[in-house]
Amino acid sequence: MRLISHPATKVVHRPAKRRTSRRVASVTSAVSVLGLLCLPASGPASAASGPAATSSPCRYGVLTPTPSPGRYISLFGISALASNDVWAVGYSDRGVGTVVYRPLIEHWNGTAWSVVASPRPMTDVVLYAVAAISPADVWAVGRMSRTQVSAGYSVIEHWNGSAWSVVASPRVQGFASALAVASPGDVWAVGLRPASDPGLSADTLAEHWDGTRWRVVPTPNPGRYGDSLSGVTVAGPDDVWATGATGTNRFDTAPLSEHWDGHAWSVVKIPAESFTSALRSLTSAGPSDVWAAGWYDVQTPTGTVTFTLAEHWNGHFWALNFPPSPTGDDTLNGITAVSANDMWAVGSTALNRTFVLHWNGLGWKELSPGLAQKGNTNVLWSVSAPTPAGIWASGGGYHTLVEHICPVSG
Repeated sequence: MRLISHPATKVVHRPAKRRTSRRVASVTSAVSVLGLLCLPASGPASAASGPAATSSPCRYGVLTPTPSPGRYISLFGISALASNDVWAVGYSDRGVGTVVYRPLIEHWNGTAWSVVASPRPMTDVVLYAVAAISPADVWAVGRMSRTQVSAGYSVIEHWNGSAWSVVASPRVQGFASALAVASPGDVWAVGLRPASDPGLSADTLAEHWDGTRWRVVPTPNPGRYGDSLSGVTVAGPDDVWATGATGTNRFDTAPLSEHWDGHAWSVVKIPAESFTSALRSLTSAGPSDVWAAGWYDVQTPTGTVTFTLAEHWNGHFWALNFPPSPTGDDTLNGITAVSANDMWAVGSTALNRTFVLHWNGLGWKELSPGLAQKGNTNVLWSVSAPTPAGIWASGGGYHTLVEHICPVSG
């Protein structure tokens, strides 16, 4: 089946040229091989420096030079605290010999991006999401394994202001691919784990930090063909949402929505579109204003085409929403809210250019033109927008890719 959980599936194999009709790999393959504050002036200790990047006009977006210590490399998660304090995480592969995924963490100090030394508790480590709480409190989550064919486990890392370290967490198979922060002592990570039923692809996974330790919190698994979570957001006190996908048959999926009320997770009804659809990312502007972004497929006489999809929770129910989909082969991978009338979503199109959408409270508008980096897979996986004047998005495939947008000050 084709449960979509995260860009994790994008690094199972080295990137290939974009196809006209883009299908998403299954959770089964993902499991088997496998989401602006200030730092001190000195910034974090760097393992390698990237090319210098000075400030430049970014009203409609600008690509900022980033280090790419590998041949196949991407930044899956990004989190901005301030204009001089942005974190991005992902993986790198040297592209020579055996495929080995190395964790990659990069930091923007307001002038340039640099690689920051990151722990590598097992041979293969990929980081999928990062959440910055303060200059001395940053979390990252992902997957680790001893070899490409061995079991993978969730890995959680933490920045204390001077170094990254692996934080003890339950040794659970699978991986966490999204993070949400309610407070320094209340952090959620969600993803997927191998299904308890051998006939299924995967089960949902939620892990919680209570300020002292991480623990696995039980989550529902309503699908007959597997379930996964790929987005999580905090809407208010004891009000946490997670979305993803649930298998409707061996090949197709429908959106999945789950809610934490302070005591337990429960499934909340959410509509589906077409014969297969899924949600990848989630954000909130308040208890009655939660947005999820993803995709849906349509079968045509010439093949399957993919369109962008959004869903909105108004405090009472989820409703479908259809953002612009300019090429007919588009997906939304990340979404974030500055406010109820200022939201940003990013993804990919068949044109191999970055894809950025803005919500002004009334409708979605595509940021044009999309940007492209020569020789790269111009996919944006994640977006962070803590202020109206500072929107950051990350991605890539052959090289790291970071786009900066500052519509107010640009």
